[in-house]
Amino acid sequence: MDELEVDCIQRARPGARHEQITHLGHSGFACRIPVDRAIQQIRGEVSSFYLLDKPSRTRIAIAVRREAGKAPYLQALVGGVWTDHLLALPECRPSFRLIR
Repeated sequence: MDELEVDCIQRARPGARHEQITHLGHSGFACRIPVDRAIQQIRGEVSSFYLLDKPSRTRIAIAVRREAGKAPYLQALVGGVWTDHLLALPECRPSFRLIR
């Protein structure tokens, strides 16, 4: 299984919550992947996604969250607790290459 680091996100609009994150990205590779594709890869156990907590250099898992009546979305999961670590990432540049 591929393990892919995420260090930026793209949202449908500024300030949007987890449900409106549209892409995950990595600035070192100048690329981004649509969230629906990332969800497919996680569910199919093809890839896992994580972000790094800079102070501790600890990997934080990005997992698929599904709430009743809502479409699945991605959120950071630390010790079984859903967190806002993903929302704290900067926006990806619009010029980043799109991976499908």
